[in-house]
Amino acid sequence: MLDLDMTALWGLLITGAIVGVLYHAPGELRRVYYMHHRHWRDAPLTFAEQAFVAVFTGVGVGMAGGAAIIVGAALLTRI
Repeated sequence: MLDLDMTALWGLLITGAIVGVLYHAPGELRRVYYMHHRHWRDAPLTFAEQAFVAVFTGVGVGMAGGAAIIVGAALLTRI
């Protein structure tokens, strides 16, 4: 049976989510929104939608990275 520290797990997932948002959201907004619009005031609803999508994509990417680290660590401890 694998004993997992839940505080460390949640800390890693939350840290991964924050890093994912900080790293992924600005690039996603530049790639998707600012290719078609010069300023956020040109289409505020589209900007809000794209910002929402970019933030949640960043959270997902960060949490997936944290989960991959946990799975990798669990596999290494079993070897």
